[in-house]
Order: sequence, then structure tokens, then C-alpha cells
Amino acid sequence: LYALKIKGKKDSRNWRNPSIEVNKRYIAEWVRIEDVDPDDDTMRYEGLVNGATPFSRPEGIVADKDSLYVCCTSGGPLKRGQIWKIIPIDQDETQVELWYEVQDGASLNMPDNIVVAPWGDLIVCEDNSTVNRLWGITPKGHPYMIAENKYSGAEFAGVCFSPFDNTLFVNLQQRGVTLSIDGNWKNVIS
Repeated sequence: LYALKIKGKKDSRNWRNPSIEVNKRYIAEWVRIEDVDPDDDTMRYEGLVNGATPFSRPEGIVADKDSLYVCCTSGGPLKRGQIWKIIPIDQDETQVELWYEVQDGASLNMPDNIVVAPWGDLIVCEDNSTVNRLWGITPKGHPYMIAENKYSGAEFAGVCFSPFDNTLFVNLQQRGVTLSIDGNWKNVIS
């Protein structure tokens, strides 16, 4: 088991004195975790002590054909979220990119669960204490809202597409509700 380290960067969160630029690639290194079955929640601390880079609430993760995307729910100067992209170049090299960082109060707020849509956008569930929504983000980083939970304060979770790519499934946490959203998704794309 390994923890991620961004070469030359002590912190990925960009809370104080942001030092990581959006859409810039950095060299990733890997810090070996020796105790992979601890009795207590100590693996993250072992990684940090050995030079791993701290991330802020890494939660949702998804892979496309070229990379991994990881939602860090409370990263960024506003603490409203980041989406990281991990790009394996070859067996010996990995790069990491801050692919998206929430910059305002009007768009995405605390990204959590995530899936790659059949057309290449990311579909992202929010996890915050106000209004939880379901967002799409284009490959160029432009967000667009798909749905808003007005039924309850629960977050959307477990987002995925049907094998035929025409139905999006998403759950409402704490309510035991699964939603099925059908449609011509090509018309949703902004």
C-alpha cells in the first residue's frame, strides 16, 4: 500500500497560501505504508510522517481510460472542494493535476461521489450541510447542474449509469431512495 506525495509540495489543500495551480501537472511520488492492517486509524499518519501529501477529505474516486479522478470534499481556499486527476504515464512515472477547484459560492459545493459519464463529463454528487445537488463538469472544467434535492437534506450518493448509458442512477443517503433519471443525455450537455 502506498500514499501519494506531490513532489515539491507540502500540502494539496490550498487552504492558506495556495501553492497548487489548477490544470498544472506535478510529479507524483509514492510513499510506502508499512503497517497496512493497524488496530487503530494510523495509516494516514504513517503516510504523512513519511512525506505523503495531505489531502482534504478524499472521498469519491473513479477511473476513465487514462486516469483517476478523486474528489476532495473540503479542499481549496473556500473549503468547498477540489477534484484531482492522477495520470499514470508509464510504470515508473505518475503525474497529478488539480483538475477542478471550487472558486465561487454559486457552483459546486463539496464534491463527494463521482462517475465518468458515457460522453466524458464527470457527474458529481455534493455532500454539504445546505442544499445537495448533482452536477456535471465538462472536460474543460465547466460545471452545470443536473438535479437538486428538494425532497430532503440528504446527500446524493452512489451515482452510476446503466449499461445502456441512457439511465443515471443515484441514491439519497439516509432516505433509502434510489432515483432513476432517464433522458437524452446529449441534450443535457452544456
